[in-house]
Amino acid sequence: MVDIDGSYGIKQSSLDMKSDRLGQTGSVFPKNDQTISKLFAGNGYSQIDSALTSTLYGVDIFGTGSPAQQTHEQFGLTFFTRPMLNLSYDNIIMDRTLTPMLSKEPLSIGRYVRAMLDPLGKWECPLVDSTNIFMPLLSNTVESLAGWQDPILDTYQSTAGLKKESWSIADSSNKVYGIMSLSSSFRNTRGNILGYLFHVWQTYMALEYEGVIDPDPLFIRNFTIDYQTRIYRLILDQTRTYVQEIIACGAAFPLANNAGARGNFNRATPLNQEVDTYSQNWQAMGAFYYDPAMMYAFNKASGLMKPGFNNDSTRLKQYRRLWPAEYKLFTYRSFPRIHPRTARLEWWVDRETHARVMGTVSYGSMDLDD
Repeated sequence: MVDIDGSYGIKQSSLDMKSDRLGQTGSVFPKNDQTISKLFAGNGYSQIDSALTSTLYGVDIFGTGSPAQQTHEQFGLTFFTRPMLNLSYDNIIMDRTLTPMLSKEPLSIGRYVRAMLDPLGKWECPLVDSTNIFMPLLSNTVESLAGWQDPILDTYQSTAGLKKESWSIADSSNKVYGIMSLSSSFRNTRGNILGYLFHVWQTYMALEYEGVIDPDPLFIRNFTIDYQTRIYRLILDQTRTYVQEIIACGAAFPLANNAGARGNFNRATPLNQEVDTYSQNWQAMGAFYYDPAMMYAFNKASGLMKPGFNNDSTRLKQYRRLWPAEYKLFTYRSFPRIHPRTARLEWWVDRETHARVMGTVSYGSMDLDD
């Protein structure tokens, strides 16, 4: 018979030996989790069911270490907004390397790049969702992204006194509004689509700087740069259900072009492995951390080109939020939204697409967090 101090509420009489509790539940004690929790507390540890609250509330007298579970965050997702290049005929013919985009074949690489980088042109291409503000090719193939600047403080230190006494105070803002150099790598795809996309992007910026081509009049009128993107990083919990944090730069544009690596030659290897991964550097301006406004900015961007999505009164009429069980059926077809109250990462599709795949299925008892 197990003898446990009665001060923790576990009495000898609580053992019902007449019933085969051990055989039925695997435990002699009723409410086994509570018993174990109290045993931990009796040995100087926090109770299991209050490990985190104990760590937040008071000091561990015995220095045994916090039993609170360590954080488990997924790297999550990375999104790149589409730039708004003006890839009109008059601009394209100013450089020979851009002319593949004049192809009238909707499924060509040239047409794909033109449709992706010039959303306002509305070029027909079945490979591009014209209502998607993000670039799926970059989100799906990004392997790494590094270089985010930590917020830091400069300090002022006074001149030392007679006895070398000195004092110091914070002497700067901790906002990250400067220039950052982000480095990224992408898994290159067959056909070197990434290579040509970044070549067009880089060439357009250079020609615009030289005054050879003109941006869309809308950007001239508003004194806005048309070749920038915003990079969003969504850090997710281990279940990929909730957004733990959202990080974004102010704006960025690509600098590199790996065209030279394709010309390298090595007889010892039949395949050019240098182009398996595409490296790209980004000139980024500013970074936002722990800023709830970025969640609203992300949602607004996600629905920017979706008619009626950013309007609360029309969203549910035209679009449908997916059940988790439906994610596999609509992967590559849905678009994201962060619930503003719960930070749950939602995936949506338009009702026409949902009906085409699922038919008429009601929401049932799904908790929509509304």
